[in-house]
Amino acid sequence: MIEILKNFPDNVIAISCKGQVTKEDYDGILVPAILEALKRHDKIRLLYETSADFTGYDPGALWRT
Repeated sequence: MIEILKNFPDNVIAISCKGQVTKEDYDGILVPAILEALKRHDKIRLLYETSADFTGYDPGALWRT
């Protein structure tokens, strides 16, 4: 699962990965957040955090990384 973290500057996409990350997490959460930020900024930053309960990526998500 990917969770968007709040209270970061507008040009920062901050996410936390928990449990198993799926292709749907990338396609439904991460990619739209990045595309939306790129509409407002020429450059963006990504903060990618893995939580203590992170177990890995499913094959579809691994292909997307």
